[in-house]
Amino acid sequence: MNFLYILALATVGALIGWGTNRLAVKLLFRPLKSYRIPLVHVEVQGLIPKRKKEIAKIIGRTIENDFISIEEIIDEVLEKQRSGNVMDHIKAKLRSITAKKMPTFLPRSMKEKIHTYIEDLVEEEGENMILELIDNMSRNANQNLQLATLIEEKINRFPIYKLETIVQEVAKKELKHIEVLGGVLGFIIGLFQALLVLFLW
Repeated sequence: MNFLYILALATVGALIGWGTNRLAVKLLFRPLKSYRIPLVHVEVQGLIPKRKKEIAKIIGRTIENDFISIEEIIDEVLEKQRSGNVMDHIKAKLRSITAKKMPTFLPRSMKEKIHTYIEDLVEEEGENMILELIDNMSRNANQNLQLATLIEEKINRFPIYKLETIVQEVAKKELKHIEVLGGVLGFIIGLFQALLVLFLW
């Protein structure tokens, strides 16, 4: 009889622990929209939907401050372009433009000299011009384009139900562990209560 009593209380404790943890996991996202409970006049909404704007602001600020800035993104892109023979591209482009713009009556040798002069000029001054361009772009981008704000706006526009699906897919195993752990702790607490009641009686 005592064994059945202990088992019953432990089982009830396990169910309560599992159920409350399962509910807690659900309440991270549900309800998606604010819901007013009649009579008690209390508004209920999932933690993440309710705090979505604050979460978006924190994530945006953290990424910009601690991970990557606009200047780093621009420098990385331009560094890759520079290593990919940007100077050759500029020379080819200028050659194409000057070939179209130069008068047709000019002798071929004269045109070649002009092309060579322009290419030499690009070779001498091009690197400094590119560095100056990178510096200006980084400065202007930092002033006019806030990475944190962009990320914040993107997260705020992202549908909350999709975010819930992503979190559940990524952390499915961990969320299940939380539920099971609630059941295990509930079982232990129920067992302890049953033993305590038996010893006190």
